[in-house]
Amino acid sequence: MATTATAQAAASAKPLKVLMLDTQGEYFSWAHSISNMGHRWDLLRVDSARSMIDYLRENPYQAVVVAPSTKLHQDQDCLIKAMQLQPRAVRVVLPGLVGSSTQISRTTDLAHRVFGDQDSNESIANAIEIQVKLNRLINKAQTRDFLRSGGPLPSPPLVYKALSEALNNELSNAAQIAAIVQRDPALVAKVLKMVNSAFFGLQRQISHIGEAVALLGVRMLRGLALSGHLASLYPQHDAWAAFSFDRVNERSLLVARLAMQIAKDMQCNIAVQDQAFLAGLLHDIGTLFIASQDPARYLEVMTLSGQKHASICVVEKKLLGFFHGEIGAYLMAHWGLAPQVIEAVLLHHTPQLCGNPHFSPLTAVHIADALLPAVHNATGADLSNPLNKAYLTATGAHVQLGQWQTRAASLLRAGPGPH
Repeated sequence: MATTATAQAAASAKPLKVLMLDTQGEYFSWAHSISNMGHRWDLLRVDSARSMIDYLRENPYQAVVVAPSTKLHQDQDCLIKAMQLQPRAVRVVLPGLVGSSTQISRTTDLAHRVFGDQDSNESIANAIEIQVKLNRLINKAQTRDFLRSGGPLPSPPLVYKALSEALNNELSNAAQIAAIVQRDPALVAKVLKMVNSAFFGLQRQISHIGEAVALLGVRMLRGLALSGHLASLYPQHDAWAAFSFDRVNERSLLVARLAMQIAKDMQCNIAVQDQAFLAGLLHDIGTLFIASQDPARYLEVMTLSGQKHASICVVEKKLLGFFHGEIGAYLMAHWGLAPQVIEAVLLHHTPQLCGNPHFSPLTAVHIADALLPAVHNATGADLSNPLNKAYLTATGAHVQLGQWQTRAASLLRAGPGPH
C-alpha cells in the first residue's frame, strides 16, 4: 500500500520546470532524450540570451541550463541574470565549456554544477533533480523563520562586495586590492596575523598589506573578510559556556587551510581551491548562530547529544527541526555565495547526499573537518564529523587520505588548534 501511495504521489507531482539556453543548437533533441529516460520535465529550450532573460522575468523555473557557446562572457552574463532574477533556481552548465583558467573559474563560481564530457545525460538529469531537492532543503520555511527571528538578516560587509567585484575584474591589481583591504583595520590585522603564522613558514615577518595580498590572493582575503564579519555579528552570548566561539573560529581556519590544500593536491582549479577554503571557514557558522541567538535551547541539544552519545546533527534535527548545516547554507545563499560553497556548508556531515561522484569543495571540507579533532565542549556532545569512506572512494579521494592525515597533524602543530 505504501509503495502504491508513493507511486501515486510521484505521478501527481508537477513536472520540473527547466529553462535551457542553447544558442548553437547542439542540444536540440535534449528534451526528448530526458523524457525517454523517464524524467518528468517541462523543459523550454531557447536559442538566444535575450529570450532566456525574458522568460526568466515572466515565469518561475526550478533549474536553468546553459549549453556552452563560443561567447563565454554572454553565457556568464546569463548565469548572473538567472541568479539575480531567480536566485532559488539551480544553475548548471552542460559539457563543452572552453576558456581561460580565469573564465572557467568565474563560471565555476556562478553555477551549481559545471558538467564534463565524462557525465552522461542520465547522470546530468539525476544531478539536476538532486540539486533542486537540496535547494528546497536550504530554503525551508522553518529554517528561514528561525534565522529571521532575531530581526532582518544582515547584508554582507562592504569590503566583501568590493573584493568580489575586484575578483571579477581582470584589470584589478595588487595595489587596488590592498587599498580595499585597508578600509577594514580589523581585516588588515587578521590578514597579517595569518600570513605570518607558522602555516606559511616564511623566513621573515610581513608587515605591509600589499605583500600579504600578493601571498594570499583576492579569494582568500574575501573569505577572511566574510568570516571576520560573521564573527562580529554573532558573538558568544554571555550565558554561553559549553564551548569557546574563539576556538571554533580558530578550528574553522585550520579546516579551511587543510581543505584548500586537499583541493590543490587533487589538482583542482584555483576557483575550487578557494571555494574549499571559504567553505571550510564557514562550515560551522550555523552552530555559532544557533548558540548565539538561542543559547538555552542549544544547550539542551548539546546536553542530549552528550547523554545519548548521538551525533549533534541528529539531535539538532530532532529538537530543533533543522541542523546547523541548513542554517549556515541558508545564510550563505542569502548572501549570494557560490553554490559549491553553500553545498559544502550544508552537507559537510553527510556528503553522500550531494549525488555528485566527482571531487568537489564539499569533498575537501568533509575530509578536513573529519581529520581535525572537534573543539572540546563541557557537555560531552558529539561534535565530530565521521569520515564517510564509501563517499571518498566514489570520488577517488581515498587514495591520498594518509597524506592528508599527516598534513592535519602538521597543521595542528603549526597553527592555533582546538583545546
